[in-house]
Amino acid sequence: PEDNLQEEAEPVRRVQRLGDVIGESEWELELSVPQAVGSLPSTTRLPNVQQQEQLQALLTQVATNPEDQGALMQLNSMLGDLVSEANSAIDANQLDVARSILDVVRAVNPSQPGINSAQERLGLLGQEQGRLQAARSAMEAGRVDQPEDNSAWFFYRQVLDQNPANEEAQVGLLAVQQDMINRALRF
Repeated sequence: PEDNLQEEAEPVRRVQRLGDVIGESEWELELSVPQAVGSLPSTTRLPNVQQQEQLQALLTQVATNPEDQGALMQLNSMLGDLVSEANSAIDANQLDVARSILDVVRAVNPSQPGINSAQERLGLLGQEQGRLQAARSAMEAGRVDQPEDNSAWFFYRQVLDQNPANEEAQVGLLAVQQDMINRALRF
């Protein structure tokens, strides 16, 4: 009698995504789309929440249907717009905004047209900002023109060699020159 009960009982089975079956007997194919298909890492976010949601929706759409040319075109267009937005943020000296936008674009499509030049511009601007900070610190510490490679004059000159239109460096270099003149007059 117990043998008859075992034969009538449903076989135990576990179903995993895309038809991987563990257990005996039949298998099932689970085709539901997970919520996080095509999602970006949680540390990679756009500053604009609406853009983030739109991008996530496009990524999910492309992940569920890679042949959807309309979604691919929208995604590529959005990525192009994001690169342009990052360049505008660089122009406005908003390094953190530009960096986060470029990080997202690079995570989605590392070969997106324009991303390398925008990344290079961001790097140069970051160097420029670092040199300006070093020049301000050198001025405050009294290192106006000495030591030669760690002075306000040195850092302002580096900024102006790279970007002759940088107003802060121009004004800083004038302050360095004025300080040098004042020291020369005291002798």
